[in-house]
Amino acid sequence: MREPFAHVAELFWIGTEDVRAPGGAVTEELCGPLAHDPPCPLAAHYTSVERRGMMLEVRVLFACEPADEAAVRSRIDAALAGQWQVLTAHRDEVSEAEAEHAERLRT
Repeated sequence: MREPFAHVAELFWIGTEDVRAPGGAVTEELCGPLAHDPPCPLAAHYTSVERRGMMLEVRVLFACEPADEAAVRSRIDAALAGQWQVLTAHRDEVSEAEAEHAERLRT
């Protein structure tokens, strides 16, 4: 059964690109094409982005089999590092505010 997880990466961002680009890169890495039929094959996911000056915080909420968690995190990191300067990347807890959304990702 899929379990929910959260992953956060901070990117150096000069502001010349669409802030949605990191989410697209994550989707391509986890699912292949941006437009695909559900469900996501490896991990259902949702990416949110918050700009903070020269930094972009990319938060990926995802649900996968627990045995696939490390592989999903590695693929998220690879997708971002392939195009941007990653300042930090780390596991985070699913917040209370995200709990309902995380539950929907499990199915």
